[in-house]
Amino acid sequence: MVLYDFLYLDKDRIDAFYAQMFEGLLKQVEQTTGTAEQEAEKVEGGIKPLMSGALSGYKSIHETKKEQIDPEQLIIIDTLTVLSKNSCDIENACQGDIVKAEGNLHIATNNVLKLFADIGDMFLLEQVKTSKEKKELRQIKKLIKSFLDHVSIDSILLLKTEAYSIVGSLKREFLAEDPDTFQLKHGASGLDDIHIIGFYENKHQGTGDEHSSVEDFISSSRQFSEGIKNLFFPPHSIIITPIAIYKEIHIEP
Repeated sequence: MVLYDFLYLDKDRIDAFYAQMFEGLLKQVEQTTGTAEQEAEKVEGGIKPLMSGALSGYKSIHETKKEQIDPEQLIIIDTLTVLSKNSCDIENACQGDIVKAEGNLHIATNNVLKLFADIGDMFLLEQVKTSKEKKELRQIKKLIKSFLDHVSIDSILLLKTEAYSIVGSLKREFLAEDPDTFQLKHGASGLDDIHIIGFYENKHQGTGDEHSSVEDFISSSRQFSEGIKNLFFPPHSIIITPIAIYKEIHIEP
C-alpha cells in the first residue's frame, strides 16, 4: 500500500481538472452500512381448554449507519493518477505537456536569496581578479536585490535527477511546510526520492559561466528576462510549473 506525503499541492488546479474529467466537483461522499440481527422472543398464549403454554419465535432488528466522508483526498489521488498515466516523456515534451520526475529536492526561499544577495558577494569577490569583474558583480547583486524586492517569488525549487535538473517557482500557500524550515532541516543535502508532477515549460539553454554584461541584458526586456533566468536557474535545466510534489510511503495494509 502506498501513502502520499504531499509537500506541495496546487489544489486550485486539482479541483479544476477533477471537475472537467468527472463532470463536476465532488463535494461529499456518503457511505451507508447496514446490519441485521435476529433476537429470540417468547409469546405467551394458549387455546383453552385444549392446550396452553409459551411459543418461541424470532424478530429481526435492522440497524443502518450513515457516514459522511470528506472527498478531498479522493479528488487529489484520482486526479493525480489520471495525470500520471497521461504524462509525457520529459526529454520529448512540448510546452504545456504534463510531465513527472523523481529526484533530490532543494528549495531556495526568497529570504535566503536576499540574504545571499547581501553577503554572497563576499565569497564571490574572492574568485574575481579585475576591478571590472568586481564592479559587474556588484551591479548583478544590486539587480538581484531589486528583482526580489519587486517580483513576488516565494520560493524556487530544484529537483536533481540522474539525467537533468528541474527548476520552477513555488507558491507559499500550496506548500505543506514553511520553505525556510525545509531549507533549515535539509540544507545542502536536500530531500531524496521526491516525485513531482507538473507542466513542462521549456529547457533553459543558458550557461553558468557565460552571461551578458549588465549593460547588455538590461537593454531590452527579452534580454533582461534571459539575464534574470541565467542568474537563478542552472544551465540546461528543465523549467516546469509544479502541480504536486510528494514522497511515497510504502506500508503493509
